[in-house]
Amino acid sequence: MKTLFDAIMTKFTAAPGGVNNAFFVDISGRLFFYSAPDDEPFPKAVFRVVSVAPERTFTEMFTNALLQLSLFSSDLSGIEIEKMLTDSTALYDECSLSISDHTLVWMKYENLAIMEDEIITDLGTQKILHYAIDYDVKISLN
Repeated sequence: MKTLFDAIMTKFTAAPGGVNNAFFVDISGRLFFYSAPDDEPFPKAVFRVVSVAPERTFTEMFTNALLQLSLFSSDLSGIEIEKMLTDSTALYDECSLSISDHTLVWMKYENLAIMEDEIITDLGTQKILHYAIDYDVKISLN
């Protein structure tokens, strides 16, 4: 999975012509794997693996993975997180990735769960918006 995450991060940080993509700008580069540091300000995003299943045919080996991209915003109006959703989907849904020793078959947006969470901070309880986007990913071993 490390090579997949490396490819996801490479796509995120790519700046063709010195210009970052809209999702990078939305979250000021704050994309993390598995969890974000508590002291990182909002907005931010976290990619994590939900499940992985091998698939084998007579001639090929695949890995099927369910990845979740969680978007977090302290702007309760929904405007900021909706832009994050639009821009992250534009970046990753049906995208192409260069993965070492593997070929991306697909990366497809499958599901969205919308939540309002409460977190404890130094200042007390804070409400945030949390969108969890599920991506179905299939890669083949070269």
